[in-house]
Amino acid sequence: MAIVAAQMLAPAIATLELAGGVCLMLGVLTRVFGLLFVCEMLVTTVWVQLPTHGWHRSELDRMLLVSGVLMVVSGPGRMALARLWLEQGESRTEV
Repeated sequence: MAIVAAQMLAPAIATLELAGGVCLMLGVLTRVFGLLFVCEMLVTTVWVQLPTHGWHRSELDRMLLVSGVLMVVSGPGRMALARLWLEQGESRTEV
């Protein structure tokens, strides 16, 4: 695929997906990891999937790209730990 520094990027991407997946499940640093996933999926879609498989075989990568954009735009949900921590911090300052 002619990816630059693939030997160094492969462990970084694996770490991103593991740590990012856990953080997204918990709702912590949603926008940061969403942006990192957007960058990753943009590269996999444009550089890998489209040239090798074409438009119709790259649906999953395009869907993950759009979901990353939505995470960046919308942020964490109502039940995210980040939001619960912020609400606890606000209640402490009011007392």
